This record gives sequence, structure tokens and C-alpha cells, in this order.
Amino acid sequence: MLDHDGVFTLHLEEGWRVTGGAGPPTYELQHPAKDGAMHISVYYRYPAPITGSEAQEAMTRFLDSIKPTGQVAIRVLPETESQCRAVAKCTTADPESGQEYNWVIFMIFWKNNFLLCTCNAHPGSGMVDEAEMLFASIAPAEPRGGFLRRRRR
Repeated sequence: MLDHDGVFTLHLEEGWRVTGGAGPPTYELQHPAKDGAMHISVYYRYPAPITGSEAQEAMTRFLDSIKPTGQVAIRVLPETESQCRAVAKCTTADPESGQEYNWVIFMIFWKNNFLLCTCNAHPGSGMVDEAEMLFASIAPAEPRGGFLRRRRR
């Protein structure tokens, strides 16, 4: 299981190798039997209402940075007033080699944090679809215990 400082949890099957987590926290997830890598970056988000337009704009900015080939459909999924997700799939081409890569970009917005989850792999590897399912399973971490408080009646 990958658990980042009370922000999120992700259950992983045996065999996944997780590295990173320092600096602006970014994790790389690799599996020796799979082609490609997944990345999860954790960012602080100023506490403000979560909107679908924030997710749409963030996804558009990221897509502009990787320069996808062809049209890209962005799906924004406002789930609750405290959580919104956005997902896009695309293909890019390495400018030097011309090698194509398939991508899935998955963003999760919570009150105080924002996750940027990405995976790129060679076409036909299946890694992008698996990554999308794993990213969709990311959950906010359960609140950590502290002093017990008595309920007021």
C-alpha cells in the first residue's frame, strides 16, 4: 500500500516497486513485468471551493506541456463538493525519435491537496488502462487519530 502523509492511499498488488516521495513529493511506480511507469505527484492546494473549471484548466495546462498529437477528450468528474477528478488519454511523439507513447493523465482535487497522476507506455502495452484503474482507486487517507473528543449533546 502506498500512503502519503495522511493525504492519500493506494492499494497495490505484490510486485510493484515504489520510489521517490521527497522534495515536492513525486512517486514512481514500476512493475518488472510491465512496460511503462506511473507517476503520482502531490501538491498543496489552497483551500477553496473545488470546481470543474479548475480541473479542466489544470488538465489543459498539463496537456499543453506534453503536446499530444490529435484531439484529446477531457472528462471532468465532480464527485462531491470536496472532491473532483479529471481524466484524459492521449498520444505523444518523442520529438527526436518519433516514438509514440500512450498516456493517461488523472487529476484528483481535494480541499487541501491536488494529485497529478500520469502514466506513459508504448502503444499496445496495456499499462495505460491498468494505470487508469489504479488511479481511479486512489482514496483520501483516513483521518489520523488524535485526542479523543467528547461529543456535545
